[in-house]
Amino acid sequence: MTNTNTITTQAMDILLDVVHHDILLVSRAKSSLITSAGPFLMFVLLTSPWSTTSAQIRVA
Repeated sequence: MTNTNTITTQAMDILLDVVHHDILLVSRAKSSLITSAGPFLMFVLLTSPWSTTSAQIRVA
């Protein structure tokens, strides 16, 4: 039982480290992601037929 507990604790520590690292990366890259993916997302919204109405509402 103690072996599984230590493995679980190590896995949780690794997960927390990864999540914290991801949060740092996201906060750093958020502005560049928005500037690079924004036009692409708008293009996808405008060209996909199932979301033309929502895209028109958002643009207008």
